[in-house]
Amino acid sequence: MKAETNEFQELAVKCMKQVKNKLYFQFRSLSPAIYRMSMEYTEPGTGVFGTDSNKIYADPMAIVINYKKSPNVLMRSYLHMLFHCIYLHPFVTKPGLDIGIWNLALDICCESAVSRLDVKSIAIDGDMERKQVLDDMRLKIKMFIPELVYKELSSNVYDIASLAVLFHMDSHLWLEQSKSKSSNGQSNQNQNDSQKNSDGNSDGDANDNSDNTKKDKNDENGNDNSNSNSNGNENGNDNSDSNNTGNGNNNQGNNQNDSSSSSSTRNEQKKQEWSDVSRQIAADMNSFHKQGTNPGEFMQEIDYLTKDKMDYEDFLREFSIIEEKMMINQDEFDYMYYTYGLNGMKNAAGNKTEDKQVLLIEPLEYKEEKVIKDFVIAIDTSGSCSGDLVKRFLNKTYSILKESESFSSRVNIHIIQCDAQIQNDTKITNMEEMEQFMKNMKLYGFGGTDFRPVFEYVDTLIKNKEFDNLCGLIYFTDGYGTYPTKPTPYKTAFAFLEDYSSRDNVPSWAMNVFWKDESPTHQ
Repeated sequence: MKAETNEFQELAVKCMKQVKNKLYFQFRSLSPAIYRMSMEYTEPGTGVFGTDSNKIYADPMAIVINYKKSPNVLMRSYLHMLFHCIYLHPFVTKPGLDIGIWNLALDICCESAVSRLDVKSIAIDGDMERKQVLDDMRLKIKMFIPELVYKELSSNVYDIASLAVLFHMDSHLWLEQSKSKSSNGQSNQNQNDSQKNSDGNSDGDANDNSDNTKKDKNDENGNDNSNSNSNGNENGNDNSDSNNTGNGNNNQGNNQNDSSSSSSTRNEQKKQEWSDVSRQIAADMNSFHKQGTNPGEFMQEIDYLTKDKMDYEDFLREFSIIEEKMMINQDEFDYMYYTYGLNGMKNAAGNKTEDKQVLLIEPLEYKEEKVIKDFVIAIDTSGSCSGDLVKRFLNKTYSILKESESFSSRVNIHIIQCDAQIQNDTKITNMEEMEQFMKNMKLYGFGGTDFRPVFEYVDTLIKNKEFDNLCGLIYFTDGYGTYPTKPTPYKTAFAFLEDYSSRDNVPSWAMNVFWKDESPTHQ
């Protein structure tokens, strides 16, 4: 059996070498990914062919059989698998989704990328059917991003089972590993809880029995010190064992946390490596090699997928300044009192002595914090922006400012509503006024869209010394309007609804944040 396994592996190595070489000469732009992962062969008969972004796991017997039937099938499966990594699918976690539809969405995204290449020379059965599905879906979604494809597939107009068979090319090993880790974590947690309950019951029973024994002995013989001491020693030993068990569980928990942290770090490093590979492939495909159809679409998808995302709360902190607050600072203390105490205190004779050193630690009465004080929130109230969406954006921003320490006790926030001209400006100076505005919010405008009046108005406010130190301006909009061309002396950001549209017309000097109803993420 072992000799047969070795024979299959030797043949599989030769087959995969042929596959990689052919793909390299046909698709030079994919060269950073083609030879990137090493092969690890499983036992023959498992049928595995997939990757976890680190290695490729494959059944050698299946490789040999498929290559003998049609090398094109193996080449297409390998291409499909590479695009999972190029699109960073192994690093995307979406708990709570239908795993079957999610798997299909990932496969459709990969086949969309493969279809843009010139794959006529490696055509396989089902290409026409897959092309028809992709063409129909391309009319309904802006990019082949897993979230958009999943949303489209969930509309219940697709035969999920048939599509899953049509687009299936490889094993999604990273999802299986994720489920395995989750299952092991739950198992360890249950085991620890069971151990704690067991230890608790055991200790409780031992103590109850000990108390009953002591009570019975004292009733029969009076004060029996020897029995009392004996019971005390036994209880002490039991407690020692219990503590040892507790320490063991704590050490085990610490080891698990360290392992989890190390695994997370490795995962982030691997994600960064594949992000760099993806950008290189997109650039090569778009400029040097000009391979495939619509390389710009591929570039757009890679650009979106590889951009770093930031939590919206952290994004708002980009507009904060450092301010001293009058409050006890438990993290720092006055070094003058500390040094004075180390030099020694005076004795009865009035002389300082080294043997009377005292640690005088007096906390500072001020603390430096990052706060948002002078700030402008501009709202696009043109006809293309939904009023409910604007209110949800303001509610999200307000809740973050309210719950965090970023909101200064005295603020100077201007909430400006504008369509093609300034419609309203509400000044907020404290938390109470902000709460009152949120309760009685009214929107004005709903005409055309021009962003320039807001910046001209803010320049006027600055000239009139309305702001002491303007932290920045964030402009919520759908993005369809006239942008200013002159850079601002303060931080500026445009906040868009996450609709996967291109925002190439945003000025290069401005930041942009793509906002979702649930949680905005910065790019």
